Amino acid sequence: MAHGTAVSVLSDQSKINGVATIRVCSTAAVADAAAGRIDASALADADTDPRLQIESIRWSGACTLTIDDDEDDNLLVNLTGNGYWTGLAIKNQLATLEGSTDPTGNITVTSTGACTVIVELRKIAGYDNRSDYGN
Repeated sequence: MAHGTAVSVLSDQSKINGVATIRVCSTAAVADAAAGRIDASALADADTDPRLQIESIRWSGACTLTIDDDEDDNLLVNLTGNGYWTGLAIKNQLATLEGSTDPTGNITVTSTGACTVIVELRKIAGYDNRSDYGN
């Protein structure tokens, strides 16, 4: 798969534990989920079954983040206005994700109007190991 047309990769550190910074930006509604899709397998060094952890979220506008789940237990996060979540705020907001049976690592952004979302994602599984780390 690939990232959606409204998605820009600002940075993408390689290997496991690397951080990718992704921007989803639209001047109009992003009703098509494919346009706002952040594809975990399209990031550098993706291997089998890649998984991402959200490190921070910055947003402007009204949008919905959908964290995909293979079992259709998708987690929806509604964001409005302007804001920033990091650390404990994300853990509290996304606590229900732990109840998800099979998260895919993919995230989709949709909106009813103009919005910008910048998400920092840590590669926690399913990416190549760093060569400077021992077994």
